[in-house]
Amino acid sequence: MIPLNLLIAAVCITTDAKFDAPPCPLSAFRAVAVQWELMDADEWPFRHPEYFPQNLECIQERYRGLLDAPPAIDAERFPSRDFCCEMAAFNRTYLAHLEQLRLVSKADWIREAMTETEELYRAWDLARDAVSGYAPYYRRRALCDLRDLIGPHAYYAGCLPCPVPVWRFQRTD
Repeated sequence: MIPLNLLIAAVCITTDAKFDAPPCPLSAFRAVAVQWELMDADEWPFRHPEYFPQNLECIQERYRGLLDAPPAIDAERFPSRDFCCEMAAFNRTYLAHLEQLRLVSKADWIREAMTETEELYRAWDLARDAVSGYAPYYRRRALCDLRDLIGPHAYYAGCLPCPVPVWRFQRTD
């Protein structure tokens, strides 16, 4: 790959410039977009010159949307997909339990616990998306949302919250 073509492709992706035809080979655009984790190597953009304007606009949007997103490799901070699925399933089971409790009791704490359970589910759902085999763009988006949800300190430590609001559990002897 000629470095000048890679530079032209990088400049086109990082600006809002519009083109009717590619100013350099499509392979340069694909190489830059894949390297920057804006698309997966198997994705459709930049395969046919006639779709270049739409493909460039799509990749430019992804670039702007991921400016502050962590790299996909950050997913290795978190548990495996199977573990995330188990914790999300546990969360859903606990939520179903709370819904059953709500049928027999109108206590305010049940509604609050349900809201907390939903918020905790969001974290495990995002973690599952981040560690799944999705295209890097979607994994990076999930990582960005997860970082915003749990905070940078917990994110960079790889600490996910409990899957259910354990502070709501009561001890029975």
